[in-house]
Amino acid sequence: MTKQDKSENTNISSVLVDSQSPLVPLPVAKILFLTLLKHFPNSTGYDLISKGAKFAKGEIEIKSGSIYPILHEFEELKLVTSTQQEGGRKRRIYVLTNEGEKELVTLGKMLRFRMNLLINPLLEIIEKV
Repeated sequence: MTKQDKSENTNISSVLVDSQSPLVPLPVAKILFLTLLKHFPNSTGYDLISKGAKFAKGEIEIKSGSIYPILHEFEELKLVTSTQQEGGRKRRIYVLTNEGEKELVTLGKMLRFRMNLLINPLLEIIEKV
């Protein structure tokens, strides 16, 4: 292997490892739930499940076992706060924090960049075939 080959391999691997790289998958569930919390503040986990399914026109099924770990992670990262709902069933109400808003803006920019750079051009090629 030549020095140039090693250099090219290093460049490729650094692109694949860099979290800002357009080749690294974005956390779509995270983007979805942060977006829903922005537009529907004071939502419960159940609210987010039903609103997420409605947003996806029923094409995805969100299980409670998948949303609550995400919401707990959001709390740990200070992206949301939650409070216990009073009376009746024990439900937590989730609200997006300023930090959560900033994270959503960043993820939105990353999503737009990937759409413009890779996804839309790839779809054009695929659809021509």
